[in-house]
Amino acid sequence: MAKRFLLASVLAAFVAAGTFAQSPLSAGGGFSMQGGKGGKLEAIKTKRGDNEIGSFELADFMFGGFLFVDAKYTELVIGVATGWAEWIGNKMKIDGLSGNFQGPVTSLDISLLEKYPIETLKDLTIFPLFGIGYNLVLSSKVYVDEQTVNFPVYGNATQHSTFRIMIGFGGDVDFGKKMYIRQELLGYISFPSRFFKDKRNKLREEKNVFLTDGTFLNPYGITFKLAVGYRF
Repeated sequence: MAKRFLLASVLAAFVAAGTFAQSPLSAGGGFSMQGGKGGKLEAIKTKRGDNEIGSFELADFMFGGFLFVDAKYTELVIGVATGWAEWIGNKMKIDGLSGNFQGPVTSLDISLLEKYPIETLKDLTIFPLFGIGYNLVLSSKVYVDEQTVNFPVYGNATQHSTFRIMIGFGGDVDFGKKMYIRQELLGYISFPSRFFKDKRNKLREEKNVFLTDGTFLNPYGITFKLAVGYRF
């Protein structure tokens, strides 16, 4: 997973360097909030002629800070977020555990977004956004019966890291000649994490267990950002 993050960072740096070298630059920083679903496994288990449906899913809420560099049509963002994740189990055991568990999560986020500014009013510019991102989970813990369980119980923390496709819109409100306030609202859908792919494969190997259409391995959610920028 570290190799994937390094590759993504190098590619983003090359693309950004080529773009930023030819465009007027601005930069800034702010805070973000994010909420989403991290994936879900749902299966039917046949036992003694009866069918029992079990499920296991992940939900999270994160907030943090970020820095960005803007080159009119391209935005590069690097940020750190922390928050709370909830693992919701219903009649399904994962690594020998069942039920609902919660724990803190910290992640590093990097995204490269293309944007098309549209000047609507004298001091207001809006723009659609589309691009890719990488969410690297740095640490996470699970609390079971008030005891701290480190991630090998739910896999190594980085196994929850994902690449993302992001789309949304934003707006800049100027105040003065150099400063502006930026707001963005982005939706995202991610490629499956290694954690959920591994657990899905293990369920497929179990006898009398059948995955249902309720299973989805592509995390999704929304992100809101508020920042202050400065034009060079």
